[in-house]
Amino acid sequence: MNDNFSTTLVKAQQIKDYIKKQENGCTLTEIAKNVKLNKTTTYRLLQTLVTLKDLIKVNRRYYLNQHFNANYLPVGWLASRIVQPLVNKYELSAFLGMPFNQ
Repeated sequence: MNDNFSTTLVKAQQIKDYIKKQENGCTLTEIAKNVKLNKTTTYRLLQTLVTLKDLIKVNRRYYLNQHFNANYLPVGWLASRIVQPLVNKYELSAFLGMPFNQ
C-alpha cells in the first residue's frame, strides 16, 4: 500500500463494502471476522461510521444508511419529520409503518 493512504479510511471502506453485500445487516463479530480486523478496531470504526451516519445500528446489527433507508422509505415524510428529532435526541431506533389500503 502507498504511504499516502490512510489505513483507517481503507479499513472503514472495507467494513462498508462488506456490510453492503449483506441483506440482513451484520454483527460486530461477523464484520471483524470477515474483514479480518480485531473487535476493538472494528468497534471503534463502526461507532465512527454510525456517528457520521454512514451506518445505522439496529438490535446489534449494522446496516448501510442508504440501504436501510431504501427499504423503509414508503413511510411518508411527515411521520419521519416528527419521529427523527426524538430518535436523534434519545438515541433510539424507530420503525414506522403505514397501511397501504387505507
